[in-house]
Amino acid sequence: MTQPIMPYQIAARDGKKRHTIQADLLGWKFDAMPLPSYEIIDGKRGADFGINAAIYPIEPGGEQPGIRIYANVDSTEAYMAKVEGLGGKVIVPPMELPGAGIKIGFFAHPEGNVVGVVETLA
Repeated sequence: MTQPIMPYQIAARDGKKRHTIQADLLGWKFDAMPLPSYEIIDGKRGADFGINAAIYPIEPGGEQPGIRIYANVDSTEAYMAKVEGLGGKVIVPPMELPGAGIKIGFFAHPEGNVVGVVETLA
């Protein structure tokens, strides 16, 4: 069964410049969230299709800048248990995000691309 792609995130170092090119080139609009420096990108804005996203700052020496995609799964544990057998590496084991109603985990492809899996909790 194919697992749908969920909203993605863009991790960026420069807080003031992190969305300039997307706003100026692509016309994306950014809306603030309750989390500090975390912004939501409405990828639809009236279109019939599109994927929403978020952009957030990263600390120097922390995670690398880049785009993080997420897949919606029915069990983060079941999917993450298969990662290493398929040549990937578990980066963050499944964990519940308090108050968010979701459980997430992160893995890396053999070439290092990071992907997240998200399970909605009942």
